[in-house]
Amino acid sequence: QEIIQRDLQEVERAELSFENRKIQQENEQVSKKGELLEYIVFEQGELGEWFGKFIQTIKTCKYDDIKNNIDLILKLNEEPSNEEAKKKLASYLGLAMDVTFETPKGIFEEGGDKFKRIIDEINNNSLAEVKYFKADKDAPPEKLVGLPRVVLNIQDSTVDELIELWLNGDSEKLASHWVQVHIIYQISAQLSVYEEYARK
Repeated sequence: QEIIQRDLQEVERAELSFENRKIQQENEQVSKKGELLEYIVFEQGELGEWFGKFIQTIKTCKYDDIKNNIDLILKLNEEPSNEEAKKKLASYLGLAMDVTFETPKGIFEEGGDKFKRIIDEINNNSLAEVKYFKADKDAPPEKLVGLPRVVLNIQDSTVDELIELWLNGDSEKLASHWVQVHIIYQISAQLSVYEEYARK
């Protein structure tokens, strides 16, 4: 009976160890996909003009990526001549990106941690900040405060599709990929919700 009990415990430990390794491998895979997605959005944001011709994409440093949860900054690079457009365009927007395997949680639903952080920032009257922002590599770092932040959720199958096109060097298909509309829609929808919430 003692031997059987010890063997059962050994099986349990082995299964737990296997499960932990499996979870770790899955997390590493998601992390790698996330990094590639981040780079593709960074690259195509300018090359493919995903956000329009006036927008420059700037990668944040590791500190701001991890600590402040902002992967990319969108910067209004060149003032449009249209006065109305100037009023509508903010100078900077922070992007936090997630790769998801299922339908993303709603902004106010339980478990939407990154969304909750944004709501908490609005409640505390302190929007996101980037501590070490560099508009170009030769410029000294500056701090960005009061930064609007959005979370981009892109499903795993779409990320696979983007990575495949990127690996094949198919810049034409990447530049016209439908995901840019999906991204713009998410940015627009989230900012509308945050504005309405802040006003209330």
